[in-house]
Amino acid sequence: MAKFDKIRSDFLNSLWKKDITTYWHSLNVGRYAYQFAEYLGFSFSERKIAQLAGELHDIGKLFVPSSILTKNGRLTDEEFDVIKKHPLLGFEEFSRRCGSGLLYEQIGEVILCHHERYDGTGYPNGVPIGDCSDIVSIVALCDVYDAITAKRPYKSAQPPEKALQIMIEKRGVQFRPDLLDKFVRLFGVHHSILLSRK
Repeated sequence: MAKFDKIRSDFLNSLWKKDITTYWHSLNVGRYAYQFAEYLGFSFSERKIAQLAGELHDIGKLFVPSSILTKNGRLTDEEFDVIKKHPLLGFEEFSRRCGSGLLYEQIGEVILCHHERYDGTGYPNGVPIGDCSDIVSIVALCDVYDAITAKRPYKSAQPPEKALQIMIEKRGVQFRPDLLDKFVRLFGVHHSILLSRK
């Protein structure tokens, strides 16, 4: 585990230096993922895996040019194509650094698949997210929720209720219906408590 702790620290430190917004987003997603996994009744070890995967899900953005990553405005189609490569780039670098092992495989799957969608139209591989582990869907939900509720240079922060409304509109399209319903139940009732833990 000491090896992994060093790798995790290295990745997070690199995110801090590359883009502070992505760094804080990654920590937030990790916290949300732990809380949601706890609500779902996951064991402590499973909750920690969800947290770690949430923290590392966006490490592929280390390989995206800063001019695109921090652009203050809408991305062009060409720029978005570059962004869409970050799950695969992150997965490849994580696999290179970590090698094999169940923990690494579980986290690696999240890094690779967190932008896949329920209807199979996501990226990078266009596979239904329902074919992936529950932890992938957990992190995918937390990723979108934090992105909507956070202020970015190109958009204002949306309140939690609005974020959940937007996500409900993607039920069965982007998100697994069963997990989205539970996510809304948790964050719709307890979002103020969860946000206070940041």
